[in-house]
Amino acid sequence: MTARYDFLRNEFLTLSLMGASQHVRIYADGVGEADRAKVRNAVRERIEASATGYANGDVSESDHVAHIAALADGLSTDFSTSLADGRFRIGPAQKGLNLYLKYLWCAGFIPRPPHCPVDAIVLRAAKAPADILWSKMDSTAGYLDAIAHLRKEASSMALAEWELQAWSERPQGGTSCGAILPMEGI
Repeated sequence: MTARYDFLRNEFLTLSLMGASQHVRIYADGVGEADRAKVRNAVRERIEASATGYANGDVSESDHVAHIAALADGLSTDFSTSLADGRFRIGPAQKGLNLYLKYLWCAGFIPRPPHCPVDAIVLRAAKAPADILWSKMDSTAGYLDAIAHLRKEASSMALAEWELQAWSERPQGGTSCGAILPMEGI
């Protein structure tokens, strides 16, 4: 790919990691910066590796959920001593992967992803019960329960489309991806 694509990919990964770790306790107490950097680098590498299969638009919902679970489980296995409660939970895993896919989709690099990033803003927009907390989510069943609430609110819209609209209409304002990045020439 081009240098511009590499730059955007790196920025998208950085923003996705920031979004996945926002409002979430990722690291165990006393974990030093060197070990935190190892976890961050692994998260970036694994999100990017998971995303490669989405370019052709053939990823099913069950495969997507499996990618999220594999991301959480793999990081938990490899970095248990560095992670809070020994786990990289499903909530941050889905947020990181789904956010990265959203950026790639909005920039025109991949077709529309099967889901959207699930966070407090989106759950509130879907009128989901207050006890569904993305930051505490650690099962695919809990994730799919949140997705069911989003689908109910989205009605016939694809989740990614609905979330983009809900995000741009949130009380704080917002812009559509098209206003941020022109799709031609990238």
